[in-house]
Amino acid sequence: MKKDILLLAALLISSMVGHRTHANSPELFLCDDKEGNATAKKEEPKKDKKEKPKTTTPEKKHIRIELSLKGFFEDPDAVPISIDTKNWPEIKVTKPPIQGRKVKKGDLLLGLEQEKISRRMDLVNFDLSMVELDRQVLSSELKLDEALAPMEKEELERVEGYVKQDFERFKEIELPFDKKAADMTLKSYRDSLAYATEELNQLKKMYEADDLTEETEEIILQRTQNQVNRAKFMLEGAINRNERFHQILVPREVVAVEDSFNRKKLSMSTLRKIMPLELKKKRLEMDKLNEEKTKLLRIKKELEFDMRQLKPVAPAAGILYWGTFKKGKWSGTTILEPKLRKSGIIKSHEEFLTILPHK
Repeated sequence: MKKDILLLAALLISSMVGHRTHANSPELFLCDDKEGNATAKKEEPKKDKKEKPKTTTPEKKHIRIELSLKGFFEDPDAVPISIDTKNWPEIKVTKPPIQGRKVKKGDLLLGLEQEKISRRMDLVNFDLSMVELDRQVLSSELKLDEALAPMEKEELERVEGYVKQDFERFKEIELPFDKKAADMTLKSYRDSLAYATEELNQLKKMYEADDLTEETEEIILQRTQNQVNRAKFMLEGAINRNERFHQILVPREVVAVEDSFNRKKLSMSTLRKIMPLELKKKRLEMDKLNEEKTKLLRIKKELEFDMRQLKPVAPAAGILYWGTFKKGKWSGTTILEPKLRKSGIIKSHEEFLTILPHK
């Protein structure tokens, strides 16, 4: 048993050494020593005889190299078709495209609804006309207001001066004069009564001293007495009017004049503030109209672009197919049938047709 194990180990060592040594290195072999153990001995190298080199004749043969790769075939000249509108997200089909149709460059590919966008364009043109008219009117008003602003400011200051002057004149001249006139009127009635009374007294003294008939005397005295009575009544009315003037009319008139003066002064002050603000407001309205006009012009330009997009033409000659080709795969027509039928709806920027140019 021990001998077999030693022999197996020797064989393993021999195989390992044989791989690591040169072909011409000495070889190892096993033998038994006197005790029966396997030992390795070196074999004497033998001298090899020189052999003649063999002659090899070259032969012409095919060399085949195979390479497996994943990929796909795709036409680089294929042209996908989409409707790239800016203000029209959904587009209605009126005349569906024909699958497999040969088209020339510039041919109309399908029919799309134009009525709604045409109405929208008409409204934009109407709004543009109205805005332009408003701009012209406001521009004329603004120029007029800017020219009249200095004149109106001077007029405002002048009217304010007039109001102040009238109020001061009322307090200093007109009101005192009206009071004086009322007093003079009252004094005139009193004087008239005094004159009539004195005349009556003088007639009584005179008629008592002369020899006139009693009937004539009574007539003259009665007439004079009536004048005195009338003068008393008129004096009484003048006193009432004078009291009413001083106690009621004058205070009311003073309040009314002062109130009118304060109102006019407040109005002048307000106008002084409002006038430049109104001018500024009109300038802002003009800026707003200019901005609105710019916006409408932009919308009109985009609508004109969309109207051109709603008449899709072939960019190149070729065969028209429904759907798209992505990485060599065709999308098919199933998902496009509801969209590309009559009255179907396609979305903006959606690729739904492909033209494969003629090769």
